[in-house]
Amino acid sequence: MRDTADCSVRVLLDQLIEAECPSLQSTAKRLHPEVKFDTFDFLNAASAIGDTVGRAHPDIVLVDRVWLHLAPFLLQVLTHETHKPPRIVVASHHVDDVFRVQLVHRGLIDYIDLDWPADNLVLQLCEIHTGSRHHRDDLTWTTVPLPTVVANLDSTPRDDFDREILSLICVGMHDVDIAKVVHLSTQTVKNRISAMLERSGLRNRTQLAWMQSNQAVGDAVSRSLRHRARRTDADYAVIE
Repeated sequence: MRDTADCSVRVLLDQLIEAECPSLQSTAKRLHPEVKFDTFDFLNAASAIGDTVGRAHPDIVLVDRVWLHLAPFLLQVLTHETHKPPRIVVASHHVDDVFRVQLVHRGLIDYIDLDWPADNLVLQLCEIHTGSRHHRDDLTWTTVPLPTVVANLDSTPRDDFDREILSLICVGMHDVDIAKVVHLSTQTVKNRISAMLERSGLRNRTQLAWMQSNQAVGDAVSRSLRHRARRTDADYAVIE
């Protein structure tokens, strides 16, 4: 990797990544003080990321792989809220072929591998910013069909039971209590949650709840953008 001692880059950091790699900011401050970090709260990002980007003026927005499921919304906000949209970089453990397919099918290309040490991650961010890191081979993944395990979150719940279970997960209820509310056995609730995780491609129920909540906010924002587009002669196109 090339020397990045003179790399000046502002990174807006998803707090999910901050939790996954707590040494990232301290390592950058120690080895590469020109790399500046701001953070945003992933729980509020769907409604506030535009304002956050406007305040921080980042060169890179570094997000967790769960954002792949909201990539159209994220791309839309960054495109229409800023004159020069920052680059979206997706951070993930276990970067494999399935991840690369998911990435390119959602209009993204830049990523960093969280299994690497923190100093290496900072170097990767600098290389992405300066354009010295290329993913020429990754474009070939556009020819590979999106894996069936990666579903749109809209198709994750199969019926009203699943939708009610999702809503109860979002308010923090445990499986035993959810089972009492929906009048199913605890094992059936667990089986349904496992099936929804498999269909969504997410790793755990916390991510499932977070994605469900943020998609609801994203849908509301999209409706607002449609209304605004009609009022302003379609100044910007809404991405479904």
